[in-house]
Amino acid sequence: MRSNLAGVLWLVVAVVATVGPASAEVFVHPRYGYAISIPTGGRLASPPDADELVIHSWAGFIVSLRASAAATDDTVERLVARVEDRYLGEGKSWTRKTAGVPTTLAGLPAYAAEYEGATGRVRTLVARGRRAAFEIMFFAQPEDYAALVGIFENLLASFRPAPADTLAEPAPPSVAPPPRATEPPTARPSSVASRTPPPTERSPAEEEAPSIRKTPTGDSKMAAIRVQDPGFGFTIGYPAHWTRKQPSSNAVIFESVDPNGEATVSVKNVRPIARDPDTGPAVAVAENLKSRLSAEASDVAYMGDGPVTYRRDGLDLDGHQFLARYAFGGKVYKQLTVILVRPDGDIAHVWSYRALEPQFDDFRPIATEMLKSWSVIPPETTKGAR
Repeated sequence: MRSNLAGVLWLVVAVVATVGPASAEVFVHPRYGYAISIPTGGRLASPPDADELVIHSWAGFIVSLRASAAATDDTVERLVARVEDRYLGEGKSWTRKTAGVPTTLAGLPAYAAEYEGATGRVRTLVARGRRAAFEIMFFAQPEDYAALVGIFENLLASFRPAPADTLAEPAPPSVAPPPRATEPPTARPSSVASRTPPPTERSPAEEEAPSIRKTPTGDSKMAAIRVQDPGFGFTIGYPAHWTRKQPSSNAVIFESVDPNGEATVSVKNVRPIARDPDTGPAVAVAENLKSRLSAEASDVAYMGDGPVTYRRDGLDLDGHQFLARYAFGGKVYKQLTVILVRPDGDIAHVWSYRALEPQFDDFRPIATEMLKSWSVIPPETTKGAR
């Protein structure tokens, strides 16, 4: 994926400023009247009044929602047959159907299916309202599909038809993935989907946390574990398919288990020492970190130095961030660091995301979700930061 430095830094500033899941944009079609949430990081790539709404995301997926006036005899089965006649078969976009099941979408009768083709994997959902028919499609490359399809599930859950299309009182959406066909797929399976997460031993300091899904992780269900130890002075969620290590009493490291990737998120507590009265403690910590990095790595370049502010649970903390690119051990890395100083000024929390440069944008959605889940514990509820 193409690197977008401005986008990375803007997003981090926004996340730290609000520290919470970014609100998805709700789109209401001006003619068909349906409402749907545009996923965070997505953008409309079609005119807003077009019959076919197209959403592109930097995360690597495309969503298409086509609405049309439904004919009197347009059953769900006939709508599905029409879609498959258009796309499925020899010389067409999709080579085989791998799953399919009747379902509902916000109370409307629907049919969910999955297909495979030369351009990747596709999830579809066809629904029939009182006056309109809907074809919703999700496209992603095989290696990214399992990591991204959860976003599509969220999008479907947000869908609401116009009142004139509602057949009855809206029922809770049933958008579970369709059952897979018994015949194994011939297309290359997702490396993430085929991987079995290693067993995780949870300490009393850990607890199951609600899903932190807003952007993709390697687990389509976005299961997460939350580290919640007052001794650290913060809590943070991490995907269940990542591993956790604690190399010292003041640091915790989370690592991807992707055999084809190399990415870590770490949080460390340090004591800031402002050597210059005009230099705030967050800047002093940043300068010390950069000095050490420059001494240990080569070809170091720093970008996007700037202040950040944390506001949550009555806390208003000053911080600093920077992005670094450097060579170490024959590999080139990018590292994003965010520093927050606790109210008493004695401890600084240092959050860092590091990945190989070619994979930095690939793992960035996971790191961003972890950053958004990061919560500083107010002083009155801590036992003392380590």
